[in-house]
Amino acid sequence: MTFAPILALYLVFCAISLSSGLQFDVRPRELRCVGTELDRFETVIFATSASTPTILKKKQKLTLTVTDPDENTIFDEKISIGVKSKELEHKVEKRGVYQMCYELHDGLTPVRVFFHVDYKPKTAGEGGRKVGKDDMSTLSAQLDVLSERIRDISREIEHARKQEIDMKQAGEATTWSVQWFSIMSIVILLATSLWQIIYLRTFFVSKKLL
Repeated sequence: MTFAPILALYLVFCAISLSSGLQFDVRPRELRCVGTELDRFETVIFATSASTPTILKKKQKLTLTVTDPDENTIFDEKISIGVKSKELEHKVEKRGVYQMCYELHDGLTPVRVFFHVDYKPKTAGEGGRKVGKDDMSTLSAQLDVLSERIRDISREIEHARKQEIDMKQAGEATTWSVQWFSIMSIVILLATSLWQIIYLRTFFVSKKLL
């Protein structure tokens, strides 16, 4: 079997919104996959449907394969084109990236695939799962990382605050220096003018011109 571009569309794991639907086109003899990260001990529903812009004269075979993080096949289903959405329910036993791969085996017309992944809400009788030692270790490590990031941010904020205070003090000192320079300039100009007036008056008096 020949696949055209294998895994031609592989969306970034965390970019997928689990509650909103996405879509893309699958061309004949093409395999396209999309991945999403799922949490452990959650029940999810893989919902998908397919359609074509024209009425098909010959039925085309579209299959969906869902694999877990270990690449084990969870579902291998045939998707009917032009009918209502198909829902596949699965309880996640291992946290990681799950792939949904669509393959259009024959025909000439591209097929548009619609899909989304939803978490199934828990019923009242379903209690919370027990937290194991591994989960506690993971949570502790995550808390340590978050605490370190908070400390880094606090240090950066304190450094920025000190820089702001230093710049404010430097600005005030510059303003004070400019003010004193202006005052001294005015005093010097007045003193120079007064000296010139006294000197000229003395000169004219000595020459008996006044």
